[in-house]
Amino acid sequence: MRKLIFPQTGSSELQVQVLRAICGQTEDKTLIDLCCGSAPQTSQLKFKLKTYVDAVDRVIPDGKVIVANVLDYLKSETMYYDISISTDTIEHFRDKDAKVFVDRTSRVAKKNIWFTPLGEFCMTLDPENNDPDTHKSEWTPEKLEKLYPEQWSYIVFPNWHPTLRNSKNEILGAFFFWNGDDFDRVKNELKNLG
Repeated sequence: MRKLIFPQTGSSELQVQVLRAICGQTEDKTLIDLCCGSAPQTSQLKFKLKTYVDAVDRVIPDGKVIVANVLDYLKSETMYYDISISTDTIEHFRDKDAKVFVDRTSRVAKKNIWFTPLGEFCMTLDPENNDPDTHKSEWTPEKLEKLYPEQWSYIVFPNWHPTLRNSKNEILGAFFFWNGDDFDRVKNELKNLG
């Protein structure tokens, strides 16, 4: 497993720094931001073209949101992007739908970057709860490795959310994962982080 672990607590600035390292040079590339929310991080990244998709109409500083169910949107999307970014999203899907989300995303972009809480946090177990703001699944690098062996690289921050606790009363961490053969480049770019 290709994995880096950093002790830092999380911040918007750190998230943008890590996204820039994973993305590499982007000025001539295209981006699709899936389940973009208000795009606080991706709006700070420079791309030739940005497409934002979310289930809720949002105000984005540098674009317009396509309002759609992301799974349906990805099923019919015909454009191929250089990079997809999806932050704080996969945990909002039940396991089965999350796998569909990951699989469909990999068909519309060359590089796929994800960011999610490390393990369980504020999960609903109610199968009838379809509120898009609730957490319905938990994710770890180990779980992803079982589903997709050797497909992802990981950057783990076990202390990302120092004021939040999971059900075991542990500090809530978070992690990035992405596909591609650039783990060593990203590791080198982030060497001063640790």
